[in-house]
Amino acid sequence: MDLEKRKEQWSDLCRGGRKVAEDVGQAAWSGMWKAGQAAEGMARFARLRLQLLDRKAALRAQMRSIGE
Repeated sequence: MDLEKRKEQWSDLCRGGRKVAEDVGQAAWSGMWKAGQAAEGMARFARLRLQLLDRKAALRAQMRSIGE
């Protein structure tokens, strides 16, 4: 009877371990997805910032040509 109880405890422990591993895997996946989204947003912001700087430079060049 003691052996059966130990087998049952071991089985419960294994199930709990699998559940923890699944939860950790899911949390890691979610974290990576969110990090990817943040990186994508930062890249989009950087592209917009570069466009803004290019347009400001073009505007300054046009203003200089008007002033000449």
